[in-house]
Amino acid sequence: RVNPFSGCLILLVQFPVLIALFQVFRSGFDTALYSYLYSFVPSPPVIDPLSFGVFDLSEGDWRLGIVAGATQYVQAFLSSRSMGTSASSPSGFAKTLQTQSLYVFPALVFAWSFIFPSALTLYWTAMNVFGIVQELVATRLYKDGDQNLVISE
Repeated sequence: RVNPFSGCLILLVQFPVLIALFQVFRSGFDTALYSYLYSFVPSPPVIDPLSFGVFDLSEGDWRLGIVAGATQYVQAFLSSRSMGTSASSPSGFAKTLQTQSLYVFPALVFAWSFIFPSALTLYWTAMNVFGIVQELVATRLYKDGDQNLVISE
């Protein structure tokens, strides 16, 4: 049996973080919004949206979009490769959807990197890197360990 909602919980946990990042960097760093901070947090005099001295997190950035799209592609490729070696190979529709997601989602992430603040693109990149590491570890555990091991996303 396969539970269709097995990978839903981690997405529900990430969704408020994604919305918060979007709202913070979309509206900018307005000093009138400092009143929403906790009382024990002092108001910062200046907030610089530059990350690493290179990326302005409040604006879209094509360089970070390329990295996010590339990591999304690698994650989708590794995921499709591990699914292709399973005992139940995907049906025609599933294979088509898998192939489309391999190319369409990285292109969408790259296009969204121009529209949305770079903070979201940086978040996507970090989550993709964690997903790649998770996929590599899970694949190695499955290959080295028990062949009956079930790894769900």
